[in-house]
Formats: sequence, C-alpha cells, structure tokens
Amino acid sequence: STPTVTINLGESAMVVSCTNNNTVYGTTQTAWCNITAGDQTATLTLYRNRSSVSSGSGNRSQSTVVGAGLWNYTCVYTTSQNWTSSTSLNNWLYVIKASNPVNLYLNGSLNQNVTYTYPQAVNATGTSTVLTPSLYRDSVSKSNPEQILLGNGTYAYKVNATGNENYSDNATGVTWYALVNKGSTLATLYLNGTSTNQTSTYPNSTVNATAVSNVSGLYVRIWRNNTLIANSTSPTFNITQLGAWNNNFTAQVLGNANYSSSSTTFLWWNVSKSNNSVSLFLNGTQNSNRTYTYPEAVNATGTSTVLTPSLYRDGVSKSNPEQILLGNGTYAYKVNATGNENYSDNATGVTWYALVNKGSTLATLYLNGTSTNQ
Repeated sequence: STPTVTINLGESAMVVSCTNNNTVYGTTQTAWCNITAGDQTATLTLYRNRSSVSSGSGNRSQSTVVGAGLWNYTCVYTTSQNWTSSTSLNNWLYVIKASNPVNLYLNGSLNQNVTYTYPQAVNATGTSTVLTPSLYRDSVSKSNPEQILLGNGTYAYKVNATGNENYSDNATGVTWYALVNKGSTLATLYLNGTSTNQTSTYPNSTVNATAVSNVSGLYVRIWRNNTLIANSTSPTFNITQLGAWNNNFTAQVLGNANYSSSSTTFLWWNVSKSNNSVSLFLNGTQNSNRTYTYPEAVNATGTSTVLTPSLYRDGVSKSNPEQILLGNGTYAYKVNATGNENYSDNATGVTWYALVNKGSTLATLYLNGTSTNQ
C-alpha cells in the first residue's frame, strides 16, 4: 500500500504597530500590519475601531489624522493556500486633545500690556489658532474685536476659548492690561491778543487777559499777582484797567477724570507811572516870565493835568491861585505836585518870574491956575 502523508496548514502571524501609540491630535499617524509568518501575498485587512481602513494583498498601512480618543487597530489574515487565517487584536492608539492657544492684540501689540494716553482709542482683538475665542474686559464679555474710547484707568482684557472633541478647553487663556493715562493739557495766555510780555504807561493800561485750553470744555483759571480773576470754561477772559505796577498774569487748565491739569504759563504786563505835568499862569500867560508895572496886581495860578498842584512864591507856600499887589522887585513863582500810585512825583515842577517895575510919576505945574506959558 501507498503511505499517506498529511501536511497541515501553517499558522500565519502578523504584527500591528503605529508611529506613536500616544500622540496629540493633529499629528499624522501611520498604522502598519506586517506579515511575520505566512504567505506574503495573502489578503490582509486592517481595521480601526471595527471599520476597514485598508484591505489587499500583502502588508497593509494607513496614514491619516484621527480625532482625539482611543483607537483600536485590528488586522485579519485571510486563509491562504498554505497558511491558516489569523487575527491580531487590540492594538491601541491613544490620541489626546490638542491645546487651544489664544492671543490678545492691543492696538496691534501681541500679548503684552499697552499704555494709552486719553483720548487714544483701545482696539482689543482676541484670536485663536483653531476655534472661536471669547473676549472679556474686566470680566465682562465684549464683542470681538472691541474698539472703544476708555477713560483714565487700568483695564484687564482676557481672551479664552472653549474646546471641542479635538481641542481642550482654554478657560485660563491670556490676560493683558490696557493702561489709559490722562491726556495732557496746555494753557495759552494772551494779553490784548499777544502772547508776549507787555509794557505801557498809565492810563494806557486796559488789559484783556485771555486764556485758552487745547481741550474744549475744561475750566481755565487766570490769576493776576496771585489773585484769581477768572475761572470758566475755555476761553477765559478778564478785562480791567491796571494801575501803575508790575502785573504777573498766570493761566492754568484744570484737569478732570480723563485730563491732567496743565502746567502754569505766565506773562508780565508792567505799567509805568504817568508824568504829572504842571503849569504856571501869570495873569493868563502860561509858563513864561511876566513883567508888571506897579501897581498892577499879580494873579498867579498853578495847574496840574491830574493832581492838585502846590504854589510857591520865593519858596513860601501860597494859596492857589494867588492874587496880590506886589511892590517893585522880582518874585519867583513855582508850581509842583506830589504823585500817587499812578502818577509820578513832580517836585521840580516849573518856576517862572513876576518882574514888578516901579510905577511912573508925573508933575503938573500951574501959573495963575493955567498950565501954559504966560
């Protein structure tokens, strides 16, 4: 008889592997199913979570980005001529959620505090690389982006984002600060329309002091020699006639919640005393010597443009005017005047002379009662 030889099918075997069994969402992963024992042209089917992802002759592989989660790769070897079927089970790939980074732009500056000067507007924009971010100002939800004029203060801007199946929550996000400083102000001072120091002589001393703020609606103050003379919204003015002294005008803009007070600016208007002119009238003749013939009376009158004059004859104070019959001689008449806060003293005054000549005489001769020759 012929002997019988029984040859059994060999047991096939495979190995399943991944690029990295633990990875982060967004990374391309490759899963391989390679025959380690069996027909190299046998049919292999690679499954991911029971769904076929690659099937065909010989070794299998599949490269893709899978979502966050736990993935089970299984490979099935279909019975071939000389090899049994087999299955490689429970080859796990763990994909964790990707981070969800966010950014804050403050007027174009990325992730940093920004300092503003009022009335500079704040432009706050929150961004996320993948999801829709949320923007908060001082913990209150705001539109994204937010363009707004904020007053003086410090404002906390925060950006965060809610995750999804593939990205983690980013509740912490980022927080940066908009620091809004007060705006600066400037006071401009004018004296009669000019911004320079002035001089004049009394009574040409009427001054229009005007102060203007570079920011409308703010109060502006004017001081003259440390005395407040005006306080109102810009422009501020004060019109007055000044006495004969040095006058310091100072102006300042007063700040408010969003504007700082300005530095002070000042100008001088120095007013000089006016001359105190005097005149002497001798019987109507002004400022001139006058000749008299006795017994012509002298009428001496002293005058001043503004103040009360004094009259002297030969250095002795006299009533003003003086009407008097003076004997033969020369008499010095002087007029002067004492000043005040606006007019200078005129101690020198003017001096003119009354020259009294002797009167003429006449003798008349009569012969027997007649004044002719006989």
